[in-house]
Amino acid sequence: MSSGIWTCVAESSGGSGEVRIWQNMGPKNTADNQDHSTSCDSGYLASGLRVYISGALDGFMIAHCTKSSLSLSGSTIKTGPAVNADNQFHNVFCDDNQIVRSITVYASGSFDGNIRLNCGTLTGASLDNSNPIWADYFYGGINNNLYTSDLNAVLDNSVQIVDCPNGYVATGIRAYASSNLENFDLYCKKIV
Repeated sequence: MSSGIWTCVAESSGGSGEVRIWQNMGPKNTADNQDHSTSCDSGYLASGLRVYISGALDGFMIAHCTKSSLSLSGSTIKTGPAVNADNQFHNVFCDDNQIVRSITVYASGSFDGNIRLNCGTLTGASLDNSNPIWADYFYGGINNNLYTSDLNAVLDNSVQIVDCPNGYVATGIRAYASSNLENFDLYCKKIV
């Protein structure tokens, strides 16, 4: 059993036979000056993320996890820019054939930076490293174009949900920070 509040809501994903559930919600938006983390349990692979927004990314982070017979081995920590690294993208990627095990972000008042991905190596299959895609909220799915900035007006006091498409898993994240992390995209690769 993982720490934190555990949430399980089963859902079918577009008639594909893929089952995704929300797992392991991190601290709420008033939990400041600490790390916020979420992860998928054993038997699931990370395929999406949901975060509450109140002017910036601000808590209630929860992983969207796809049921899978595949597993992950090993653990590699990848770290993005530090807290207060403003007016830039915070990009963090797992290595080839690795999938996000967990995501951790530091929050002073809102999410500030120091994004850390715990990455595991996929066993029993591989990833298509030649055709990654960005999944983002603004387009409701897949967008291979440049990042869409300043979504605060659209997303303030709401929840940002970003999901990789069916058959894909999360292998990285990018978030833009002016003074706090404002919104995010997931870097997704297809399981082959």
